[in-house]
Amino acid sequence: MSKKRVLIVDDDESLLMTLKDALILTGDYIVETVSDSTKAVHAARTFRPDVIVLDVMMPDMDGGQVAAAVWEEEDLKKVPIIFQTAVMSKKEAAARHSSREHYLAKPVPIEELTRKIDELCR
Repeated sequence: MSKKRVLIVDDDESLLMTLKDALILTGDYIVETVSDSTKAVHAARTFRPDVIVLDVMMPDMDGGQVAAAVWEEEDLKKVPIIFQTAVMSKKEAAARHSSREHYLAKPVPIEELTRKIDELCR
């Protein structure tokens, strides 16, 4: 089984490192991180993720703007995005899913995140 490629975009650098370290420790993922939302599309283009974990509220470009820009790219338009948000409850987040958009309420337990990544990368 090949490792899943995960791009994490969040302006909270400590959260980025925590998530990256936790995912890498499982041995199942190759992880790239970006703390500047304006660099997310370029990172996605070069890294070619299987899934993107994206904060909703960030300076410069919010998660919705980043997602729209990513999905405009021909090679990235089918990449699923897991939005992490502190502005929704777990119940609200669970109710807002589509084929490409998935929501998890912060703080996201690593088990919940890995389960969602694995589900989307089948």
